[in-house]
Amino acid sequence: INDLGEVSFALRDFTQRGPNFLETQSIMRGDGRKPPVTIATTEEQFNNFGFEPTVNNSSVVAFKAQLDTFDQFNLDQGLFSGQGGRQASITTHYLSSTSQFSEFGSLSRPSINNLGAIAFEESVDSGGSGIFVTDNAVPDGFKTIAAPDPNIIVDRPNLNDSGTVAFHRFFNDRAGEELVTGNGGPLTVVADTSGPFQSFGFTFVGFTAPALNNNGEVAFLADLDSGGSGIFVGPDPVADRVIGTGDTLDGSTVSSLRFCDDGLNDSGQLVFQATFNDPSVPEGVRVAVYRATPVP
Repeated sequence: INDLGEVSFALRDFTQRGPNFLETQSIMRGDGRKPPVTIATTEEQFNNFGFEPTVNNSSVVAFKAQLDTFDQFNLDQGLFSGQGGRQASITTHYLSSTSQFSEFGSLSRPSINNLGAIAFEESVDSGGSGIFVTDNAVPDGFKTIAAPDPNIIVDRPNLNDSGTVAFHRFFNDRAGEELVTGNGGPLTVVADTSGPFQSFGFTFVGFTAPALNNNGEVAFLADLDSGGSGIFVGPDPVADRVIGTGDTLDGSTVSSLRFCDDGLNDSGQLVFQATFNDPSVPEGVRVAVYRATPVP
């Protein structure tokens, strides 16, 4: 969601054609007041979309997609952005057939900032995957934030308006995870699993990227070695703890938490979902959304 209240999303539409159903995929943007705008659809040049588009305050939506065209028996794919439903409004940032980026890469979530730069994770033809940001000021159009390394797995970048990227790192040659930030120079470790943290941002649908605001502040969900989980704004599990399972909130004990990569604003406020075991409600479980505001 952007500051205008517009939401970007992908959808599948199934239309019955005789005994069969025809599937159409679309990338959309809507605000609930007018009919949603179609950014791109498989009725045109696209074959398949990554289902996690992002939108900035200029209403530009970034997404990954496969094309209908083939590259050596594989569907060509790339990174795209657009504002409206006209094909001419779609910008192609790269195609696997004409770049260093692999046709075997995933259609993972890109992150677009309000200046129009897009951060993305992608595999390269030479091996490994890295984090990159679109940048017209460099020769090939892409600034490297984390160079591809076959021993490092990177995931789900988050880009702010200052050009800083926050993302998750895993390792093939050693145990552990890290949350890091970078802007093209040395990476800064925000938190890692060498101490009290067990894992970062794991939910039943996968790992959630750390939240990052335009002041460079980071917030994240983490599981603890001692048990339970919490939302933190730094590496100290006590001083940087916002809320955790087992805490009392709104008169009840928190049993689980959810936190998203857009859950931190520039004022340092966080929004999160808390679940409580509550026998007073019909199903015995109560879920609510809360905002946490830093104490001056």
